[in-house]
Formats: sequence, structure tokens, C-alpha cells
Amino acid sequence: LQKQQSISGVAKAVGVNKATVSRLKNTFLPTLPRQASGRPCILSDVKLRQINRNVLKGDCTTGRDVHKRLQQEGIQISYQTILNSLRKIRIDPRKKSKKPFLSKKHQQERL
Repeated sequence: LQKQQSISGVAKAVGVNKATVSRLKNTFLPTLPRQASGRPCILSDVKLRQINRNVLKGDCTTGRDVHKRLQQEGIQISYQTILNSLRKIRIDPRKKSKKPFLSKKHQQERL
């Protein structure tokens, strides 16, 4: 356990039940930190700060730009994950607003 091995891994290696290993861990190693649970993040904090810098500088203006840039860097990530990451760093990804096409004739008629 001190070598960052899981409780089930230790139990399988020693040949005892997981509950036994867990009980012994709680008795003899109460200060041992828990292992991180859940799926690891695709984008690290450093990469999120880099994305934030690119957006604020104007290098990437849309979520698609960020997605393309990360794919060029070799990071396989979905577009939805990019949008979620932008929300995480407090950048609100919005769809481009639709505006009417104004030809020269239409512009003149509006005046």
C-alpha cells in the first residue's frame, strides 16, 4: 500500500480478502493518503491556463479554434469536452448569433 498499490491489488497478491487488507490499512497506516478516484482529466491545469491565455490574447476566438489547435498538438479530445473545459475556466462558449445578410441595396434602403 505504501508503494501506491490498490487495496484489491494487495489483496490479490497476498491471497486474502479485500476487507482484511482494508482493516489492516486502517489499523496500521491511518495517515496513508487515499488514492484519487474517478477518471483522470484529459486536460491538465497547465493546458487549461494555456487555452485561457490563447483565448484572451485572441489567438483562438471560438471553441472550434481551440479544438483545432489541440488536435494539432496531438491531443485527441471531443468538441464537447472543449466546451466543458471553457466553462470550467469561466469562458462562456456561445454560438455565433445569426445576423441578416445586408447587401448594398438593403443598406441603402435602410437609410
